[in-house]
Amino acid sequence: MKKKIGMRGTCVLVNTFNYALELINSKISRADLFEKALIYVDKNQYIDFVELQRMNLNKDESVLVAENITFEVEDTLYDRCVKRVKEFFPDTRITHPFVVRMILNAYISYLEEKIELEKRLNPNEEASYVTSSGKRILKAVDGYGDERKKKAEEQSNRTPLSFSKVILHVNELMDKISGKCTSRIDYLELDGKQNIVIDNVIVAVGLEWQDPVYDEIAGYYTYYDHKYEKISKEFNSIDASDLIYVRFTKDGYIGVVGDSFDINFDMQTSSGKLLHHVNKEWNKDIVLIIPLPSTITNPNYYERKNIRKRIETALGEYLIEKGNPIIDFYSHNNFVEN
Repeated sequence: MKKKIGMRGTCVLVNTFNYALELINSKISRADLFEKALIYVDKNQYIDFVELQRMNLNKDESVLVAENITFEVEDTLYDRCVKRVKEFFPDTRITHPFVVRMILNAYISYLEEKIELEKRLNPNEEASYVTSSGKRILKAVDGYGDERKKKAEEQSNRTPLSFSKVILHVNELMDKISGKCTSRIDYLELDGKQNIVIDNVIVAVGLEWQDPVYDEIAGYYTYYDHKYEKISKEFNSIDASDLIYVRFTKDGYIGVVGDSFDINFDMQTSSGKLLHHVNKEWNKDIVLIIPLPSTITNPNYYERKNIRKRIETALGEYLIEKGNPIIDFYSHNNFVEN
């Protein structure tokens, strides 16, 4: 059933509505907007309304006059969300304007994060060029200008963050991508060894990884390490290649952010050459593996590969944003079709 909500909207509340409408870039009514916000709050159980009250989410202060606001909402949905808000403010008299603003603030926070995430999904074009056919690709390590070597030198002069910080940052981004807070401490047996799983991340320790074999004539891989298949089944991935990984140097730097079932420690790859250039070696004893479940990919092979590549880009850029030096600074940037 629908019930009518009527209130005297303060300037702050009116501006909050306007800002949310601006973020979604859609000419919908306040009622439709608020319904979207209610659905979002109802589906997400990890919203801190006290923190949202402290945050200055309302960037639009153009409206200086209060006005009456009236619209209809689905009553049980609204009541559930009101109850959620009340749990955070047990000693406060909860009014319609306050509840509506808190729910809108939660939705605005989500929209702002979504916009920021979309920016990270787009690759950094610094060390790339456009071919004669119009395709943008990453420059080779020994390519013109030596940008990738210079960036490796710059990164090697910074202080790496701890493994625990890197894991924290990986989980932060994956939760933003999935739209839910994953909480999991578990173990996954691989090659007879127990590897800890922390939320979205497998901390793979002391394992050897076999190189995949690609058949150029057939156009597909004929072999890859069996451990990838086990990871895929455990995390409900569509394909064994649906994963991102983070490899490290012996002295704790992130060497590279990569994707698919090709974890290796070859010093002749682009990443290996960059490590050699700055006098570093691979830490073969630890790899962070981030499986991509079917809920965030796509059954279509090409769409799924595109999504995986964009998540790889987003993770690399997010780790950099959080202050993590990466020796192969540009490798995660994938210039794929949208």
